[in-house]
Amino acid sequence: IKENIDLKKFSEWEADVSGTVKNLYNKKFDQLQNQLLTIPFIRSGNDNRPYIPGSSIKGAIRTAILNKWSDYIVGEPKDKFKAQNVEAEILNALYGPDNRGKYKFDMDRDPFRALKIRDAFLPENSTLFCEVSNFNIDKSGNLHKTGIQIIAEVTKSALFGDAIEFELEIGIDQKLFDNSATKLQSRKIDIDLLLSSCNRFYSSVLESERRRLFDRRNANIASFYNTIKEKAEGGYLLRIGWGSGFESITLERFREPKEPRRGKGGWGYSKNLVESKYPLGWMKLELSSGKR
Repeated sequence: IKENIDLKKFSEWEADVSGTVKNLYNKKFDQLQNQLLTIPFIRSGNDNRPYIPGSSIKGAIRTAILNKWSDYIVGEPKDKFKAQNVEAEILNALYGPDNRGKYKFDMDRDPFRALKIRDAFLPENSTLFCEVSNFNIDKSGNLHKTGIQIIAEVTKSALFGDAIEFELEIGIDQKLFDNSATKLQSRKIDIDLLLSSCNRFYSSVLESERRRLFDRRNANIASFYNTIKEKAEGGYLLRIGWGSGFESITLERFREPKEPRRGKGGWGYSKNLVESKYPLGWMKLELSSGKR
């Protein structure tokens, strides 16, 4: 039947699938209840090209720099129950207290206004659909695969021998920092700060995740974390995307998650892995030759 159908005519876009997904499809083909729900990559509206939103990249960079700058807060933050106000205090952008004793984020003082990041469009044939498996640590401290089935479109990776490269345009509006009317002089961002903050923070997350979850439980999975570290040499680590996990999107010094309890939820004892072994979200940043 396939040979009699013009796939180009009846499809908007196409992507590869892993052997695991292909086998799963064939296995469930005759099952009436089989839906094989998938999570596709975000695509442009014009040409259905997969891309990474600049806002996602900027958010990951923001988290890394905020972690570095969190030392500016001496003692407890003034309003630790509001994450936005903790950020404001780190950025010297906290306004208040007002006549009701409340604090607010003065957005005009947010230095990340000067950070401009474009959407990053991926090259052709850079994605594939894979099975993403959820692993959890039970009450006995053993790692096991849960029954949660996720089929997601992910980027190809150096971890499984098919690395992709794409350009990421990051701009810093120096005029905003130089203009005293913008009130941004107390916290300035430059490319060296950006890169070193990302590498420091996400290297720490990488080590913590590997050590906490896999070192003593699954040497094969742990080895891929070591591979990421090795392949990041000569560049800078960054992590983005829905599989990044709690540690990658919070401030280490001020995070107050639900207390982790093995086998009963909480944070820190579960992880989604591509094809049951590859961690999600890791990127290596490199400066283009001659550009800053």
